[in-house]
Amino acid sequence: MDTLLDMFLKQETVSRQDLKAELARRMEKHADNELLRGSYEEAIEQLTDPMSPSLE
Repeated sequence: MDTLLDMFLKQETVSRQDLKAELARRMEKHADNELLRGSYEEAIEQLTDPMSPSLE
């Protein structure tokens, strides 16, 4: 969530690809922290999975 909020402070819109790229950068930066690395990996995986069908 912090990643997304940080990105919105810098730009008006954030795409799924932009968010995945930023998460990957942060995961690399914190590669020595197993907990953070796992959290970033999970977030990227969730963004990679197909989106749920529309409820409409």
